[in-house]
Amino acid sequence: MAITTYATLRAAVSNWLDRASDTIVTTDRINEFIKLTEDRIANDPDLRLREMEAQADLVIEATVDGGTAGGTANALTATPTTAFTSATLGDSIKVEIKTNNTGAATLNVSGLGNTNIRKGDGGDALEANDLVAGHTAYFYHDGTQWRLTPPGGIPLPSRYVRMRRIYIDGDPKRTLEYLSPYHFYSTYAGSETSKPKTYTIEGEFIVFGGASDSAYSGQMFYYRRLAAFSSDGDDNNVLLNATGLYLYGSLMEAANFIKDNTAVLRYTALWEEQRDRLSISNKHDRHSGSPLVMRSNVTKA
Repeated sequence: MAITTYATLRAAVSNWLDRASDTIVTTDRINEFIKLTEDRIANDPDLRLREMEAQADLVIEATVDGGTAGGTANALTATPTTAFTSATLGDSIKVEIKTNNTGAATLNVSGLGNTNIRKGDGGDALEANDLVAGHTAYFYHDGTQWRLTPPGGIPLPSRYVRMRRIYIDGDPKRTLEYLSPYHFYSTYAGSETSKPKTYTIEGEFIVFGGASDSAYSGQMFYYRRLAAFSSDGDDNNVLLNATGLYLYGSLMEAANFIKDNTAVLRYTALWEEQRDRLSISNKHDRHSGSPLVMRSNVTKA
């Protein structure tokens, strides 16, 4: 049987286990084994595959001063000097908080209507005291809602795993340098604004240094977690071209579940061999096969 979809992967795991009469290993359990394997693929630092690479447009704008928040603790209003005519992707505003929030909150800028404020990856409502009286809060509009961010920060794309590079559009394009959070905040301890030169990553956010002084567009190239299987017909290029990564991983998790230590060792070895071969193959694909040549940007006379 060819293993080409989520459904055929489930069937193959059941066949390899050969436990059709075992009521413990149900379809639900097999779905769990596959989910654990998806997590293993996403979180293994040696598996950064071309199939996981993605590109995202970055909308970076200068932060607008929204003054002191009006409204109530959980329904904030902001009235910047230059009124917003709409709230769109990339809009950034800072607001001085007047009263601690007590739970989920909304923000209404320039009378455009109450819009949810979210934190983290965008799925979490605010909790009590996320907004503290006398402190300045920064919000970024992700196209749907306001996101509570660090100063100069914008949200990471969904399913983000690891960065490859970021550049700011222009002539020439400027590739941004990554700094660890410690070195980043040692360098940008003040309120400097400029065209971004560096970045760091904190939580679910990219933070730029300096904070943007104008509107810029950029490109982000990163590794993205493969989409989870959910429908019977779902597939991806890794399942189609490196089937063992999903099959052996699922069997490894199944062996753990049924407490078959011999099978755990066998499938772990098979999974690691598949992972290592795939990782090496991807690294080789990065090179054209031509020899290394030293180059210089100095023009010959």
